[in-house]
Amino acid sequence: MALEPVPDPQDEQGDGQSLVLPGSEQLSFSIGGKKPTSSKLTLTGGQIEVEGQFKKGEIVVFQVEAVVEEVAFRDQVDSKTRQVVGCTRKQKARIVGSQLVESHPPADLSPAAGGDD
Repeated sequence: MALEPVPDPQDEQGDGQSLVLPGSEQLSFSIGGKKPTSSKLTLTGGQIEVEGQFKKGEIVVFQVEAVVEEVAFRDQVDSKTRQVVGCTRKQKARIVGSQLVESHPPADLSPAAGGDD
């Protein structure tokens, strides 16, 4: 299927071009190179509003809803050979909602309390 550039109706100058995809076709963002060997997700969106107060050292568990807004691929290059040895998929997601699941004091892991050595 050939895609023909057509004028962008939002472009007041009339010199911009857009690609019109017939039906439900999608563009491919296949970039070649190595497939990701690791993946990282960074959460953005600042603070999370919570009810109540927590004590220092308390463990809190949250359920977070986030929208992935950015995806990038970073090559991992061997410093000696300068060859690409891996690829990290880096994603950024903006927090749009959260819920406190539970909170509890930290577990006492000292040997006297029966914790592991």
